[in-house]
Amino acid sequence: MDKFEEKGLSILKRVILSFKWFLSFLLIAVAAAFGVKITGAILIGDGLQKAVDFNPVVAIALPLAALISLALVLSLEQKSENIRFKAIGFEFEGAAGQIVLWVICFVSIALTIKLFV
Repeated sequence: MDKFEEKGLSILKRVILSFKWFLSFLLIAVAAAFGVKITGAILIGDGLQKAVDFNPVVAIALPLAALISLALVLSLEQKSENIRFKAIGFEFEGAAGQIVLWVICFVSIALTIKLFV
């Protein structure tokens, strides 16, 4: 590998790392915004029913479940190298492993929300 390829890979790694940090901070900001909105609606208004239009689970819980799943998958990839996922007769590695892990995390969180709400 020559000098330009190494510099390009270094820049690419920095961009990927900064994107992961940006998503982490975005998750925290969205959670804080929802928390402030819900707390304000409970304390100032008539309650949570007026703050959330039609269905609070769809409006609040599912977007947060997607962000939590994304944060979990990104943090797992940051701690190790490539995510490898083996299921019954299937084997996923690299980006496919991350996508499958995100789908499994999101579906399990969504089913848990459906079960308890």
